[in-house]
Amino acid sequence: MKRKTSVAALIVVLGVAGGVQAADRSDKDRIQGHWTTMIGPNKDITLTLSVEGDALTVSYSTQNGQPQTLKGELKLDEKADPKAMDWVKMTNNGSPLDENLAIYRFVDDDTLQVRGMGLDKKRPVDFSKEAQKGRPQTLTLKRKKDEPKKDEAKKDK
Repeated sequence: MKRKTSVAALIVVLGVAGGVQAADRSDKDRIQGHWTTMIGPNKDITLTLSVEGDALTVSYSTQNGQPQTLKGELKLDEKADPKAMDWVKMTNNGSPLDENLAIYRFVDDDTLQVRGMGLDKKRPVDFSKEAQKGRPQTLTLKRKKDEPKKDEAKKDK
């Protein structure tokens, strides 16, 4: 009887601890990895946002096919309301860029929304279309799914 009680208690403790860990993950932890969305007038250009630690890389091509790589640092303030995201120390192919002030929210673990004002150099106040003067834009990014390892791809054939 004691053994069953101990095992049940261990399962409950592990279950609670697992739930706490998931709930305690910081936004910095959640945002790590690669995110993609489609941009451009026809939504035919892939934009990839990659986060590794505080390092941020944004890759896309211009409408005439010129590859662009923006690099810099990502600063998050998850205690702000709405949550704040700053792209700082940014460069475009080595040329310095202004800071980009944005807001963000996680729709779920695999969907991230980022709303910025672009060149207006202001932070949006919320995600609603009506509440904002200027030209706010919202990107909905999806977590990029990992490609299968080469060994796994060979096994499938």
